[in-house]
Amino acid sequence: MQTVRLMTPEELALHGHAPEGQEPREGSDHLEEIMPCVHMLAIDVYGNYAVQKRVFSYCNNLEIYDTLAAEIIESVNKLSREKFANYVVQYLLEHGGQAKRSMMVSNFAGYVVSMSYNKFASNVIEACLTFGSQEDRQLITNEIITRKMVSVAEEQQVGVLAGGCGQKQRGLSSLMRFKYGEHVIAAIESFLSAKGKTHSLPS
Repeated sequence: MQTVRLMTPEELALHGHAPEGQEPREGSDHLEEIMPCVHMLAIDVYGNYAVQKRVFSYCNNLEIYDTLAAEIIESVNKLSREKFANYVVQYLLEHGGQAKRSMMVSNFAGYVVSMSYNKFASNVIEACLTFGSQEDRQLITNEIITRKMVSVAEEQQVGVLAGGCGQKQRGLSSLMRFKYGEHVIAAIESFLSAKGKTHSLPS
């Protein structure tokens, strides 16, 4: 069985890529070598840039491109919350094509609100709202609006049960009042405005 040596991020950033202003080297053998470690590279400070700009940008083999993208999509929920890997996810959302965008949005279903609270994953949700299809954006919008309505109702119920003592329940504060969530809400309101919806989100 052939052993594939995992390249360091620095090697990957240069491997198979010519200096700026020159054409990149052809051939898919370098990309095949990267396939087993694309997930590890995505979470690295140097590797994430290499995956975006050196791998996906120059891959001219559709089969290999799809395989590499599938590796990212398989762990997209976890990678979206990573400091560096979220940039790879955003890159695929913008440049990977509609089929891959919809696959990622489908994977986010049920986690949209928690992702919107996260510093890095909230950027991914914003990218979904920017580059996704009408259906993708509607899925995300519906989930956040529904969850916000439930949260408001839960907060009111907790206040009644607590007898006005001011007791709070974790995770029930309004997304609009959260540092990262407010940007997602702004993107949703922009989407609704573009659709001609005039009602505001629950606060």
